[in-house]
Amino acid sequence: MTSADNALQHRVDFEGTREAVEFLSDAPAVFGGAGRFRFKLFVDHAREQTDLVMVAAPELASAQDAAATRTLLVSDIDHAELAYFGATAPGAPKQWNDSWRKQSDIPGLVRLRVAYRASDPRSWPELLVSLRVRADVSCVYDPITMRCRGR
Repeated sequence: MTSADNALQHRVDFEGTREAVEFLSDAPAVFGGAGRFRFKLFVDHAREQTDLVMVAAPELASAQDAAATRTLLVSDIDHAELAYFGATAPGAPKQWNDSWRKQSDIPGLVRLRVAYRASDPRSWPELLVSLRVRADVSCVYDPITMRCRGR
């Protein structure tokens, strides 16, 4: 999914930092798979503990809308960190980055590391996710032909 800050600068609707990633994707199957949802995976520092949380809401829902679903993924962790593999500028080498903002493509990989306190016996393996979809940010959708204009 793409957006444009101005007519010449297109970017994907994917923003990531060390403790949060937010993106637009297809609706979950539990919601019938119709439409798009905004997802946010983040480290929540609340109530004197740290949790890993996922929030999902319909694309057009307002921030105050009760349609958002909050899911606790992992509770009471020491910390979690995200990283993004790819080139952040044309011609730049691909490498791990602590953030992915205002880019014209999604990262090739997203890494999630979760660490527990030393006294906690739980363990979490490093999770690497290869994103399946590529965005064509130069596409200008034509609703009549249902394709990119001029293609």
